[in-house]
Amino acid sequence: MQTIFSLSEIIKSINIMKKAVIILIIFLVGFSTLRSQYVFPCGGEDGYGCVRGTTQAISWSKYFMDTTRSIDILLWNADSVSFTTLATDVPVTDEYYMWSIPSNHPLGNHYKMKIVYHNGFLPQFKYVSNGFFSIKSSILQQSIPAIITKSNTNTFTLYPNPTSDVINIGSDNKFFGIDIYDILGALVLHRRFSYTNDYVLTKSELGVGTGTYTVVVRFMGSVVSKQLSIE
Repeated sequence: MQTIFSLSEIIKSINIMKKAVIILIIFLVGFSTLRSQYVFPCGGEDGYGCVRGTTQAISWSKYFMDTTRSIDILLWNADSVSFTTLATDVPVTDEYYMWSIPSNHPLGNHYKMKIVYHNGFLPQFKYVSNGFFSIKSSILQQSIPAIITKSNTNTFTLYPNPTSDVINIGSDNKFFGIDIYDILGALVLHRRFSYTNDYVLTKSELGVGTGTYTVVVRFMGSVVSKQLSIE
């Protein structure tokens, strides 16, 4: 028996399809925005660490990613409207890449990181920095803030502070990384690990002398930083 659809039924079906497409678009836009929170540096976070001649940790979350794949890491310069490839074929499971910033790298305040799958796998999928960050020539001591907060919900404790040996880092929320910078913005320690609520370091692990350092703790989608004094 041949089925004949009325004009009203066809119009109704088209409207249903339109609604489905709109919902899908809203979901994809929201999902893309969510993913943008999970690549660092972003939005000026660790901006004082992005100094020519130093090493900067580029990190991402594998939460939404195919962990059997590898990625390419690109640097977007909005001032020159150009991409630079920083690394290719990096395993997703690494969750970070150490980037040695060339001493002659162009300076600017409008850089973003972009992470895509290697060899064009799922070209619609990407991580993009949530906001611009800067690359600078040097850092003045007074320009490093005592506390930089990129999250209203994630906090951590750092004790004892000042310390002469053991450094205890704890939080009610789980975190996955710790970076420590000296007063000039140079990275002196970089740690990535499974999510935890506490982590212990020693002065000998840092391999540094007395002074003031900035401890950066990385949570999912945010970072919080505090100053640490070593005696």
